[in-house]
Amino acid sequence: LAWWVVPLTLLAFWARYLTAHDWGVTNLHIIVLFVTIGVALLTYLIMKTTLKGEKWESLVEWKFGSFKLALKTTRLFIWNKCTAKRGAIGLAILFLIGCMSEGSINGIPSGYHEPANAPYHLKVMPRILSVFGCEPFANFANKDVSIKPDNWTGDSAQLALVKGANLRMKDLRYANLSRSFLVNADLSETDLRHGQIGSADLRDAILYYADLREAVLGGSDLRNTYFLSADLHNTYLRYTKLQGANLLSAEGLTRIQLQSAIIDSTTILPDYLKDSIDVKNFGLKP
Repeated sequence: LAWWVVPLTLLAFWARYLTAHDWGVTNLHIIVLFVTIGVALLTYLIMKTTLKGEKWESLVEWKFGSFKLALKTTRLFIWNKCTAKRGAIGLAILFLIGCMSEGSINGIPSGYHEPANAPYHLKVMPRILSVFGCEPFANFANKDVSIKPDNWTGDSAQLALVKGANLRMKDLRYANLSRSFLVNADLSETDLRHGQIGSADLRDAILYYADLREAVLGGSDLRNTYFLSADLHNTYLRYTKLQGANLLSAEGLTRIQLQSAIIDSTTILPDYLKDSIDVKNFGLKP
């Protein structure tokens, strides 16, 4: 067991961090985990060889005057079918961990439409991790993600005092942000596809280039929010408050979506919708 304490600990860190959907750190975890597994196996074999009393042999020797440096090994480590097998097992472990990482980060949770050509590991890994209590998708439901000022009442006069959460360029696909507090949050270039963001407070949030395809924003408060080049294809906007929101360069927005949203004369619509929509008599009323 002593040889596997470090690898098992790193394995737990790797699994727990998958929720962050951060390939940079996850790749580092995989490399370190692979190295520690290799070191654990190597030290175990050295111990086993030493206890058996096998003779060590010098593969290479360097002489510097009276100083000699030798790279030693035993027959156990000389390249043969056995070592090739161990190497293959190590590469298989590395490949398996990589597939598990991709399946968790780019996976599809149960209950959502699965493309017919989606790889199997993208479907099954989120379910496996959920069984072990490691939900691979962010869950901020009912959380204060942005920091409220003291004596917060929810009045619009206090919005400037809120310290907005920095979620810029994050992978929040399938994230649960229902009823979360995200006032002044920076969600620029954030992937929010299929996100559950209903009844959330997103007043004055920044959604530049955010990907909101198939996201559910029903009942959310997005007053005075900036949607610069945000992708709103098939975004659910029923009862979403969009007064003062800047949708000028938003992509994929349709009349049908706005019919069930709450807009007024302060809502800035894309040019292709301005002429066909009278904001004073269109959409739902607060």
